[in-house]
Amino acid sequence: MELIKKPAFRKIVLLFGGIALFLLPFGIVNPYFMYIINLILIYAILALGLDLIVGYTGQVSVGHGAFFGIGAYVAAILAKNLGFSLWLTLPFSIIITAIIGFIIGFIGLKLIEEYLVMATLAFGTIIWLVFLNWTDLTGGPMGIAGISAPPTIKLGTLEFPFIQYHDYYPLLLIFVYLGILITRLIIKSGFGRACTAIRDDELAAQAMGIPVFKTKVTMFTISAAFCG
Repeated sequence: MELIKKPAFRKIVLLFGGIALFLLPFGIVNPYFMYIINLILIYAILALGLDLIVGYTGQVSVGHGAFFGIGAYVAAILAKNLGFSLWLTLPFSIIITAIIGFIIGFIGLKLIEEYLVMATLAFGTIIWLVFLNWTDLTGGPMGIAGISAPPTIKLGTLEFPFIQYHDYYPLLLIFVYLGILITRLIIKSGFGRACTAIRDDELAAQAMGIPVFKTKVTMFTISAAFCG
């Protein structure tokens, strides 16, 4: 038990566990199971973004699914209508979602907790209705079909195409690891400690000179970008 508690041992276990996860597809034959696992990884990134604003900053948002949808539709529209590849749609999705997140955060975080919940709920509902009814842009209930697969990744003589669900898994897992790394870097920084101080006691944080509103809006923007 003492060995398990040692930081060095835990880091070794996490390292080998993280590497071992890349071998998971070799043990799964059913493509549907692989599809579900890929969805879990995608939602893990969404959860990381939500945790930044709810878990570490203490601000309740129930509309982050809207940012998730905005990022998805931005990527889909750019890929389908303009022929953008994955590597081009990704930064556009992040940037556009972050801008919208900043606007919503700037307005909503001026409200007290109960009204912030209502505002984010209303935002999520409005975005859902837009996705559902703006059929010329979003495809309505049927969504956007026929999106081309990401281009094949070439590393020297090795090629990594995207044909089946198993091919997407390593890329999604890398994105999850990057999300965890970025989250840790944010939380361990001075900005992250300011956010946790706001979560624990907003009045005390303000008395200590922390720009509470600016910090909350910044974290809300980062959180929205994660979802996008």
